[in-house]
Amino acid sequence: MKLSFYNTLSRKNEVIQRGFTSEALRYLLLSGHYRKPLNFTWESLATSTHSLERILEYTKNVDTQAIEHINYASMETSVFRPTLDALCDDLNTPKALGALNSALRNLKGSDSSKDKAVRRDLARVLLLLGLPSQSKKRAPESTAPPEIKALARQREEARNVSNWQEADKLRETLREKGWEVRDSTSGYDLVLVEIES
Repeated sequence: MKLSFYNTLSRKNEVIQRGFTSEALRYLLLSGHYRKPLNFTWESLATSTHSLERILEYTKNVDTQAIEHINYASMETSVFRPTLDALCDDLNTPKALGALNSALRNLKGSDSSKDKAVRRDLARVLLLLGLPSQSKKRAPESTAPPEIKALARQREEARNVSNWQEADKLRETLREKGWEVRDSTSGYDLVLVEIES
C-alpha cells in the first residue's frame, strides 16, 4: 500500500474527526496480514471499535504495572497460547486476533473469566499486539469543566446547522484542551484524552 504523505495525514485526521480512536484503527490494521492488502471501510473501523471495547471489558481492574515481561514463561495460564503461537507463525495477526476472540468467547460465562491471572495474561497479549490493556475512561458531561461543556454545545449547534468547518475547528480546540468528542445518535460523549509524554 503506497500513500503519499498528504493522504496519510488527511486519512488520520478524517479518522479522528469521525470519532474513532487510534487504537481502533490499529486493531483494524492488525486484522489484515501484513503481506496482503487491507480493504479499509468505515464499517470495518466501527466493527473494530466494538471488538476492541468487548475485549477491554475483560481487563477491567487489572494492575498493568505488574505486567513487565512478555514471553511464554511469563504467561500464567495457557488460555492465550494459541494467540502467541499465531504471532510466532510469520506474525499472523489476523489468526492471533481470531484466537484471542475465540479464547474470550470460551471464557464467557465460566469461572475462569474472573480469574486475575487470565486477565493479566490478556493484558500481556494486548501489550504485545500494541493495543491498550485498559479502555479510555469516558467522562460524563457533568464532570467536564464548564468551558469544555460550552465548547461541546457550540460544536453540536454548529453541526445542527451543517457548519462543518466550525464544528471541526471546535473539535480540534477540545482535543487541544484534552477532551475528545464522540458523536452518537443521541448527541455526543466527552472522553478524556490520554496525553502521552
